[in-house]
Amino acid sequence: MRRRIDQLWGNIMKSSWYLFVAAVLACCGITSTASAAPSFGTPGDPVILPSGGTVQVTFLDYVAGYHNAAYFVTAVSPIGGTFLFQREDAFGTTVQLPGSFAAGEELIFRLDVDEDNNGSIEQSYYSGDSLRNPDSIAHASVEAWSGNTTRVGFEDIFGGGDLDFDDMVFSVTVVPEPASLVAWTLIGTAFGVGAWKRRRKAA
Repeated sequence: MRRRIDQLWGNIMKSSWYLFVAAVLACCGITSTASAAPSFGTPGDPVILPSGGTVQVTFLDYVAGYHNAAYFVTAVSPIGGTFLFQREDAFGTTVQLPGSFAAGEELIFRLDVDEDNNGSIEQSYYSGDSLRNPDSIAHASVEAWSGNTTRVGFEDIFGGGDLDFDDMVFSVTVVPEPASLVAWTLIGTAFGVGAWKRRRKAA
């Protein structure tokens, strides 16, 4: 318990120091990211599905000194979620998200950052709205959809770092349900409604 308290206190002090440095730099008109630009996409954009179906996430690139791990989450929380991949995993590793999703649904991804590479998580950042993050800065850049596929890139440094969003990069692909399955589902629904109407009329 004592070790856990010390660790939490250390994380609080580290975050406070980052905020202090960022405030001093801002007051002096100094920013390390003034000319930075994302490698691709638009920072802060949500991952909104263009169509319904199952979803596959594929690990594409990793340019970071920290030990990072990516998760799919259903809520903004540093606990839980579906583990996707981490630094040691091979590029091309693909994970299918649990269940299926509807068109227009937002997918939220989380990046857990081990800044000291010692197994503890110092920061967690989320795709979408910057206010989800501890420094109120967008940490994920999302590319415009090309068909049913987009790319998502994370920035893993508190305060934005170089804002190139290439510290963890992966693609998101929607796999539409087979037309035959959709057709049979519609047929089954129509049959069920017809049977219900016949029973009601007979009654």
